[in-house]
Order: sequence, then structure tokens, then C-alpha cells
Amino acid sequence: MESKRKDTSASASTSTAKKRRQELCVIHVSHIKHGPFTAFSDLDNPRESLARLHNIRDRRMAESATSLHRMQDVCQGIPAEFSEMQGYHRGCYQRFTKNLDRLTQVHIETPSTSQHRQTRKKSTEKIIFDPDCIFCNVSERIHVTEAGIRTTQGTASFECDGWQRVMEIAEKNKDEQLLRRIRGYDLFACEAKYHPKCRRRYTMSWLDYLEIFS
Repeated sequence: MESKRKDTSASASTSTAKKRRQELCVIHVSHIKHGPFTAFSDLDNPRESLARLHNIRDRRMAESATSLHRMQDVCQGIPAEFSEMQGYHRGCYQRFTKNLDRLTQVHIETPSTSQHRQTRKKSTEKIIFDPDCIFCNVSERIHVTEAGIRTTQGTASFECDGWQRVMEIAEKNKDEQLLRRIRGYDLFACEAKYHPKCRRRYTMSWLDYLEIFS
């Protein structure tokens, strides 16, 4: 019995180690809390995300050789194209996109699906958002009904590029109340929070509008 437990434990450890070896962070920063890993293949717009890293890399490399913001070792690890297992850790992404307002502006053409993302300059001026829902401004759990059962729901964090749809809807709706809070920020890097119910209601109201006027 004891031997079987050891075999199971060893198998689990080997599986975990193999998974970690397959996770290739392209902006890896040592000696920090790395957090969850996201592969480019899991993103809705992986090429746009990589292009943004290229833009930040070029801005950092434009700094002087003695600048603390240069991050040359990290920049040199960013590939021209991505492979299936490449991606980045949340902690590495936050560190790499930190203090962009202090970098030299470099005008580079990058893929974009909205005018706002083309002009964003200070994506992490405030690194971590307050823990309340960006839609209802409540940090506590809210009451919801799921499958006919009354329960409560806590806040969640945005996926790597899942927040971009919210930004687009807010811009099209001219929702200045929300835009004043989120405009110019990378909501994934800033760990912005939302209640799934609030996010669903916000995006569905826009889809209903399109259906009525289409």
C-alpha cells in the first residue's frame, strides 16, 4: 500500500514538473511571485498580444544602457513569433508592463482593433485596481440565481485579453462613468475585478441593442 502511494506521488510530481517545463514564459522575470501561466494559444488575439510585448520591448530597449527600466535580459527573450507552449506568467506580465509612463515614447505600428488601443500610453499607471467590481462598485459577494437556486457570487479577474471586449462596448456606448475608471489600463495586469453576473449583464445589454437596431 505504501509503495503504491509513493508511486502515485512520484507520478504526480513528474507530471507537474513536465507541465512546468512545457510552460515557456517569454518575459520571464526571476525572483518574483510568478502566478498563473497563460499560453498565447489560449488568447483570443495572440498576435496582438505579442505585438504589444514587442512595442514595450522596443520602448524599453530605447532606454539608456544603465536605466533600471531597460530590462534587457527579459526583452531579449521575446520571440518574433510564438509557439504553442509559449506565453507568460501573470507576475512577469505585471512587472514587464509596469511604469510604461516613464519610458521613452517609440512610435511603432502594431495591430489593433480599436483607436483606443492605438493611443494607450499609460497601461499600468495604477498597477493594482481596488478589489471592487468595476461595474457595480461592490467588493462583497452578490446574490444570484443559478439553475433556479438562490446563491451568492464573488468577484473574478479578467482573462489576459478578455477585458478588451468590455472596453470596446464602453467606448461605443460612450459610458464615461466606466471609462473614467478603466480607460488607458490593461485590466488583466491591473487585476481589475468584476462579478460574472455584472459583466454578463453589461455585455448582453449591448448585444440586445445591436439586435434591435440591426
